[in-house]
Formats: sequence, structure tokens, C-alpha cells
Amino acid sequence: LTVRVERLLIDSVIPNDYYKQRKTFLCHIVSGQAAPGYEPEEDAASVYAIIDAAWFDLRSEERWEASIFQQSHRLSHVATDSSRYI
Repeated sequence: LTVRVERLLIDSVIPNDYYKQRKTFLCHIVSGQAAPGYEPEEDAASVYAIIDAAWFDLRSEERWEASIFQQSHRLSHVATDSSRYI
């Protein structure tokens, strides 16, 4: 997938052992399709795996798949913070 990054939308600190920050960017698809990738660090592979990829219109939360609100790692930072950036 090739994207053009327009700008940083959200840069928040997150309290966990793996990451210090969570960043959300406004991107536009140039070519290709979103698909799961991989974690390049070998030690991270034992902790989690990237199993899906999706695009969400931050201006239209009501059009998001219902399952995104049921996940334990819900994208609440996007839902609560995105409206002030768009």
C-alpha cells in the first residue's frame, strides 16, 4: 500500500510496556490495498501479531464497523480526539 501522508492528527502518550506514544496520521491512498503487515522486531512477534488492517473515515464514526467498538484495544483515542483535528 502506498499512501500520501497529509499531516499528523493525534500524538498521545500511552501507558503500556511496549509503546510510549500512539500517533494517528491523515493519509490518502495513492495505490494498492490495506493489508496486514508484520512486526520487524523478532522479540515482538511472541507478544502480538498484526492480523488485520482497515481505513476509517474520521469524519464519519457512524460508518465504522460495529466490531471496532467491541475490541479490547478499541481505537478510543481516534473516536474522542479526531474531531478537533479534521
